[in-house]
Amino acid sequence: MGKIKMIGLDLDGTVFNDNKEISEENKAAIREAAAQGIIVLPATGRPLRGLPKAMLEIEGIHYAVTSNGGAVYDLDSRKAIYEDCIPNEEAKQLVSVLNAVDGLVEVYIDGVCYAQQSRLEHALTYPLSKPFLEYIWKSRERQEDLEAFLTADGGNVQKMHLLFGSTKERQRAFEMIAPYEADLAVTSAMSLNIEINKKSADKGNGLIALGKILGIQKEEIMACGDAGNDLAMMQKVGFAVAMGNAEPEIKAAADYVTLTNEENGVAYAIRKFALNS
Repeated sequence: MGKIKMIGLDLDGTVFNDNKEISEENKAAIREAAAQGIIVLPATGRPLRGLPKAMLEIEGIHYAVTSNGGAVYDLDSRKAIYEDCIPNEEAKQLVSVLNAVDGLVEVYIDGVCYAQQSRLEHALTYPLSKPFLEYIWKSRERQEDLEAFLTADGGNVQKMHLLFGSTKERQRAFEMIAPYEADLAVTSAMSLNIEINKKSADKGNGLIALGKILGIQKEEIMACGDAGNDLAMMQKVGFAVAMGNAEPEIKAAADYVTLTNEENGVAYAIRKFALNS
């Protein structure tokens, strides 16, 4: 492993503990890395608007891979410097098909997540953690009819996100999506969600694209993650770190397994592999 010049960090289950908090230990390690000139950034499934204030306020955070690689943002200007989107027409077709599922269907456009009001209210009854449901409720832009909104807006979709109240409905959605999968990347970050991107969009490609902009080779990029939507990132960067709480396939793809998200595993990995490397 060569010198680490960039670190991409998944948020949920990685930087965040189970209460959706970023520990002071993780914040300190991120600041230490940034002070050494290392580019540290979120690499998340969240849209730009959903990035946590506690992360953005850490000194030295200037970029973010969002929407599973659907968009990379310069946080100082709040402008996308790279996008890899689902075309609007394809997204509308998927929304139309998925209207038959009992679940929340969301689209991310220009860093904002849009959801249908009635389905968003219903999602609050799903068996998910209170901090996660609060995040969903506060960060979504409500629409009366999502398909009509996509038609009127005309924007391409950085990511689609689906949330369910049961694994049975989630499986129904997988079956409905299957005929379209040739053009899509379909992943999950938890047992009751599905995340849909353009086939070529993933966190790994997002980090590599930012690296090209900044003159950083993929061999100089480290990433930390825990879930299925981190797999491509694990496989593509120079040095992959799985959290101690990561899914088995993420651990299998990693170069190293650190401590859990409850044990400041991000801070441990940064100090072990990146600082003064």
